[in-house]
Amino acid sequence: MRTLPRFPEQHGLASRNQLSAAEWTPDARRHLVATVGQRPFPGVYAGHRGTLTDAEELSAAVLWAGPRALLTGAHALKILGVELPHPPSVYRFLTQDGLYAHECPGAAVVRTTRWPAERPVGGLRVAALERSLLDASRYQEYPAAQIQALTISVLQGGLSTVARVRAEVRGGRRNGTAAVNRGLRDFEGGSWSMAEVSLRRLLARRPWTVLYNPRLEDARGLPIGTPDAYLPEHGIAVQIHSKRYHCGPDSDGADLWEATVEGDSRFGAQGIIALGFAPNTIRKQGIRVLATIEAAVAARAGASLPPVRIALSRASTSSAIDPSLPPVRIAQTGSLVQDASSSRSGPRA
Repeated sequence: MRTLPRFPEQHGLASRNQLSAAEWTPDARRHLVATVGQRPFPGVYAGHRGTLTDAEELSAAVLWAGPRALLTGAHALKILGVELPHPPSVYRFLTQDGLYAHECPGAAVVRTTRWPAERPVGGLRVAALERSLLDASRYQEYPAAQIQALTISVLQGGLSTVARVRAEVRGGRRNGTAAVNRGLRDFEGGSWSMAEVSLRRLLARRPWTVLYNPRLEDARGLPIGTPDAYLPEHGIAVQIHSKRYHCGPDSDGADLWEATVEGDSRFGAQGIIALGFAPNTIRKQGIRVLATIEAAVAARAGASLPPVRIALSRASTSSAIDPSLPPVRIAQTGSLVQDASSSRSGPRA
């Protein structure tokens, strides 16, 4: 039994042309597939019959696409450090206009007249993050809500900027880019995640003044924390507690959950009511979330408010998510200032 020749950085895989150059006949290739090997993509061979690892599958797709193809879409985003909601189903590649475009189950090569900037990663040719994000959207590799969330995640994580993503939107075809545009608007409005977008829409149903991501300080100017939402007229902080961001160690080895619990305690120590909700609760049980906040508002009725200073960083009012809502201005001293015509930051239910 002949052993499949090994080629550098191909994880034990070989293409048809490479095997032909190594004097493997068509019969030898068929025998390999029929006995101990497999053909994960047309013209690509592996020397075992087990499930391919992620690295092997990627290498097989790259070999199938050819040396001039450029990886784009969700698989490119993964390589560029973007956390995906689930593994994408298709490896998508770009090729120059006029060259051969082809597809097979699990992979596709598409032509483009607008060749993007490249990001070489470990020997792979990968399209720039902004093009990869837009191609994932244009080819509907994820549902619109997940593309919207990916856009916010990319911007929040500092992997790209609003200007760079918007330039890619304007430079290419607009079909299929609505979800990215929504993500851009949400991020510019101060939302750091889709859960925050859902929370904003939920709170806009009530006649409360709401600040998003404000930096709260005590009377001495010492930091208390930055809640996802703050109701300054009631002294209530609303927090979104996600397992994804609040469990495990941080970059310095500190426990994230302990930091979350202690952070909530700092609000309480200053007389702020801290309410925590999971992202799924906000998305799926909005009525219960509103009822909990309403109960806290009622409990505050007639009580004195905590002496909290509001220092805006990326904070914004509920008017940011809907331009038709009246604006609320924050004074540099941290006190709340409202126009007489803008006594509420959201419409009544």
